[in-house]
Amino acid sequence: MTHTASRTSTGMSRPTTSTMRGVRALVVLAVAGMGITGCASSDPQPAATVTVTAPQTTPGTNSSAAPVIPTATIPAGRTGTPRGGPPALGSLTATDATAVASAVIRVFHTWDAGLDTTPQDAKRRALPLLGEPLASAVRAPMGGNGGGGAAWTQLYAHQGWTTAVTTAVPVDPEGGEPDTPTTATRVVDVTTTWRGAKGWHPVDTRQTWSVTVTRASSSAGWAVTQATQYVS
Repeated sequence: MTHTASRTSTGMSRPTTSTMRGVRALVVLAVAGMGITGCASSDPQPAATVTVTAPQTTPGTNSSAAPVIPTATIPAGRTGTPRGGPPALGSLTATDATAVASAVIRVFHTWDAGLDTTPQDAKRRALPLLGEPLASAVRAPMGGNGGGGAAWTQLYAHQGWTTAVTTAVPVDPEGGEPDTPTTATRVVDVTTTWRGAKGWHPVDTRQTWSVTVTRASSSAGWAVTQATQYVS
């Protein structure tokens, strides 16, 4: 699939609508991809994104098949407030699609090795704002280190935590599908800051996500049903 991108006022590439249509065809939970670039050359390389996808033969076509969800027996983490900031979902305006999409991606990227067994625990803190099929994928146990790859391994080794800052905007409507009363897509940029014991502080990481939100009626609250990291 050919990726195209437009430029933001900050110079960061953002997917155009044609790319987003291909992305939305996937029923995807991107559970990793938060690689860290450290100050030393010995740092592990970013991990590949672990996804839960519905089978499809052609990009941009829909599939009615259910997502294949991996199973494992890794215990869930502890409850508590992550050091990078509380989810703070109770004060959110649920009828604001942009606010909901931004909040979910922020919570997804707020990891805390003092609470979480895997990054999947961070995503579960966003469950009040998730809908199907994403909610089921987040609840499901994950293998390995929960999709965190080298980034989680480093964070856990330093007993660290992250903070995340997000900016969400509507998808460029040119040539694409506009929001409807019950479905919308947002592009969310997230900057993650990493902290740990003994002053560990690698460089911040930045990602761009496509987030689909849906709701039952025009007066209901939005829920995130798909979240996919955009890779240029």
